[in-house]
Order: sequence, then structure tokens, then C-alpha cells
Amino acid sequence: MAGMIVFHIIFDLRFFWQWPIEPFQGKLFWLGRTVGVAFLLLSGISFTLARQRMARKGWTESAAMQREFLRACRVYAAAFGVTVATFIVLPAYTIQFGVLHLIATSTLLLPLTAKLGGWNIIIGTLWTSIKPNISSSPIPTGMLLPFGFPPENFRTLDYYPLLPWHGVLMIGQGIGTLIYGYGTAWRRTFSSMCLPSSLVSLLTWPGRHSLLLYLIHQPIILAALWFILGPWPR
Repeated sequence: MAGMIVFHIIFDLRFFWQWPIEPFQGKLFWLGRTVGVAFLLLSGISFTLARQRMARKGWTESAAMQREFLRACRVYAAAFGVTVATFIVLPAYTIQFGVLHLIATSTLLLPLTAKLGGWNIIIGTLWTSIKPNISSSPIPTGMLLPFGFPPENFRTLDYYPLLPWHGVLMIGQGIGTLIYGYGTAWRRTFSSMCLPSSLVSLLTWPGRHSLLLYLIHQPIILAALWFILGPWPR
């Protein structure tokens, strides 16, 4: 979450206040990419942990899938809000299939591989090696955008197609399966560190409200920079 906020501050300074920095080149590019990969890995891990928790409570497969469907709908709604917001603010770079669109779609796909367990790490790694070849001929339609085939002259602020990025969530899904059996031991280890419960609650709050923070952090950043630096140049 901290890396995301730092990267978006840099991004806003470049695109709105026209500072001479390039967030999509060099080390700053890798900062943004690392944050994106971390989001996807943690989403895959969280999917598995949620599934294991529901299984312990006796949830049926249909009930679990219904809950995952509702969660995907919430994320799709948030993704649609991001699309509308970027269309209004920067129409030339509208986000049509960004990280939230990917997470929502992957939430519907991950149940198909849930029983593969740790094998998802291998399968997900192979999935991430699939790079759609779009250099031979331009794609005349945007219908294939979610699959990694953008149309000609496509521009956007955020693009995470299923190929190859769904594979990262599958890797997280497999990691979650492998580490979940050690969850009780890990909790005992962390509790033995004698951290105050209030500090633990504070440190874990961003992770428990990541979607909310994702949606509100940019308006807050823009308002703060506007207050400090004044209106952006027109």
C-alpha cells in the first residue's frame, strides 16, 4: 500500500503538474511493477485463505462460489468507477482493463484451479510465460483487450490482461495453499513477539481495507498536491 501511494504521487506530479520525471521508466517503472505484482500475489493468497476458512466453517462449494461471485461483482463495480473516473480526467488514457478488472475476473476463474493446490505455482509460472504476439498484425477490435491483445494505438494508464497476469494470482493461490497449514504456528510465533494488539491492528488495517484505500487514495493525493502546489497547468 505504501509503495502504491508513493508511485501514484510520482505519477500525479508527472501527468498533472508536468514535473520532469518518468514513472514508467527505469527504477520508478520497477517500483510500479513490483507494487502491481504484490497486489496480485496477495490477492491469490487471500483467495486461498478465504476458501480454507469457509471450508473449516462447513460451507458448501456452491455457497463458497456464491460468495466469490458477489466479491467479484463488488470489485467489478470498483473497476467500473475507475474506468469512469479516468475517462473524465484523462480520456486519452482511460483504464479499460486495469488491475481491478483483472482481480475481479480472476476471482471468477480461480475456483476452477482451487483443487490443484500447490501445483498452481508451476501452472501459474507457465501461464506468466505466455506473451501474446501482437507485433505481426494490428488488432482491429477492443474485444480481445482482456486477453492481452490491445487494438492498434491503444493507450492507457493501467493494463493488466489475463495473459500473462492471471498467472501471478495462480502463483499466489498455490503459495496460499502451501503456507496455510502453518498458519497456526505462524500466529503463535507472531503472538510471542508481544506486540501490542493496538499496534497489530494498526499495521494490518491497510491490508484488511485494501480495496477502499485503492479507491480513495488518489483523490486524497490529488487534493493534497493541489493544496500544496496549486492547480495543475492547463
